[in-house]
Amino acid sequence: MIQRMGRVLRRKADHRRARFAVLYVESTIEDPAQGAQETFLEEITEVADEVRSFGSASGTFVAAVEFLRRLGG
Repeated sequence: MIQRMGRVLRRKADHRRARFAVLYVESTIEDPAQGAQETFLEEITEVADEVRSFGSASGTFVAAVEFLRRLGG
């Protein structure tokens, strides 16, 4: 998985930074809080410029979209 993500996240020829989003359903086997993808997420977040977490509360979808748009420049 890490090797594959390295290809996706590699800096582009025009120096754009890569963006990576992890989406999962809380309280499922995909939830990092339940132990899913633990080492993978640690390696990705170690080198990230910014990491944000958006829960399931009302309005968080809009906040997540705004966050991703802002990163898009």
